[in-house]
Formats: sequence, C-alpha cells, structure tokens
Amino acid sequence: MPTIKTTTKAFTEGVAVKDDQPTIEWESTGYLHVRLMDEFGQAPLAAYLVSVQVPGQGTVELTTDQDGVVFHEHVPFQDYELALETAKVHAPAVSTRDERHERHVPGVQLGFVNLYIGDDAFTPIADARFTLSGPASVTLFTDDAGMASHPAPLPIGEYELRGEAGHATVTLGPRRDGIALVALTSSEAS
Repeated sequence: MPTIKTTTKAFTEGVAVKDDQPTIEWESTGYLHVRLMDEFGQAPLAAYLVSVQVPGQGTVELTTDQDGVVFHEHVPFQDYELALETAKVHAPAVSTRDERHERHVPGVQLGFVNLYIGDDAFTPIADARFTLSGPASVTLFTDDAGMASHPAPLPIGEYELRGEAGHATVTLGPRRDGIALVALTSSEAS
C-alpha cells in the first residue's frame, strides 16, 4: 500500500489519491510569529532582514514590520534560529496566528534622542531648530525648556548636532529614559 506524505498546506490544497486505500501521513504545521526587540526590550527592530531555515522551504528571508514582527506560515513545529546581520535568536513555531513570541536580540542597541540643549553656561536654548547627523539624520526642535527628542530610536553612535545657536558632538545612549546634557559651542567659534 503506498504512503502519501503531506503537510497542512499541501493537504488543504488537495492530495491526489490513485489507489483504493492509500495511507496518508499528515504533518501539522504552524506559524513562525516573532516580535524582535532591541537588547533591552525598549524598541522594536523595524525593517530588519531576518533569515531562517524552514524544512522543505530552504532559507527564507523575512523583513520585520514597523513593530519588529516577522510572520511566516506553514512551518513544521520545531525551534527556529532567526539570523539577523549581527545576532541570532531562537523561537519555536506557534499553533495559532494570535500567538506570538517576543525576543530581545543580544548586541542590538538603539540610540534614543532625549537631549537637554543649552549654551556653554547650560542656559536652555528654547524653541530652536537643530539637525542631528551621523549614522542617521533627523531634524529636532527644542521646547521652551531646551528639551529635544525624537519619537523613533536611531542607530547608536556619534552624531553632530547643529543649529543657529551652535554645534556639539552627541553620543546617543541605549536607554530610552536617559537624558544627554548638551552644551553648544558657538558657530562663530569654529
């Protein structure tokens, strides 16, 4: 008697049967549904490329959405290694679309823009426009207390802050709740 091996995906599409009493071996499949967060779990890893080996499908490349989520259906139930450019995490397949794992990716840190911008005496620079340039570039505006922030995290690293009131070098920290004190150097001085 012949044996037909199939998966949930192939079974729902229909399995051709030619003999009177074949044996069907059916392997239930689930979903790879994971939300990837930075090392500290403070922000999702949006638009990251993720590679994963799926039995019967080979290497599948997925891109995280704005919430850091990757989703792929019809995967066998097992543990999967999700490979990012600089790190790897593991997550098992889930049985329903509503189930989702969350993983903090070791070594992936994001920088958060929470700046107090003042002059060389730390008097706040209020209601001013600045450009923050480095691994990424954004425009910032200070409030009446000299505070400037950006809603989305940026790559960590060293940035140049420039505006009419002056400039400074800023290193973004990997903590959402951290505040960097920035004392500007006058633009005429440089």
